[in-house]
Amino acid sequence: NKREKAKLFLADRLDVLHPQARPGVLRALAKLGIPCVVCMTARDPKQPPDLAQHGLGRTAWLGGAKIEVASG
Repeated sequence: NKREKAKLFLADRLDVLHPQARPGVLRALAKLGIPCVVCMTARDPKQPPDLAQHGLGRTAWLGGAKIEVASG
């Protein structure tokens, strides 16, 4: 991020990390100081973490040709 002077960071495949490790990764990304898009594969809209609940942003579910944003 600092070396490339990025204005956006994309973190893909969060789902491959052990669920207990994911919050630490999200906190580290929050400290980057730039917007981050975090992607993961899930079978149910309730599986991804609600980022707003942790003060880290918004969670959106993409499926069935529509986008649903978590209420947080």
